[in-house]
Amino acid sequence: MRADGVVVSVDGQFATVSVMQQSACAGCSASCANCHKKVEHCITVENTAGANVGDPVWLESSAARILLICCLIFVIPPVLACVCCALLWNVVKGVPLAIISIAVAAICFSGLYLTVGRKIIADNRYKLILKY
Repeated sequence: MRADGVVVSVDGQFATVSVMQQSACAGCSASCANCHKKVEHCITVENTAGANVGDPVWLESSAARILLICCLIFVIPPVLACVCCALLWNVVKGVPLAIISIAVAAICFSGLYLTVGRKIIADNRYKLILKY
């Protein structure tokens, strides 16, 4: 995954890069409320490319980490909810079973996101690449 950025400062072997976060549909011509909202992030990375202040750069992160996050957060909770549903099928039926399954999925999602997901995101290593 690549993000466009601009080097805003260089301190020894590290560079601080300003990256604008925007929604995936920001390029469309619709006027949705959140489509055109941009948030600036400053990320400090090792300056292996020898970038200077003002240089346009790409920040590249590992796709494997993003796939791991997606698997943990979006696949495991529904699977656990299905297992819970299968185990309780003969004991609880109807609406209570659905509520219990949804609660298990929500608790699992929240727990995974707040613990493992945030750690994986925080430990992400970016690679600095000069654009031109």
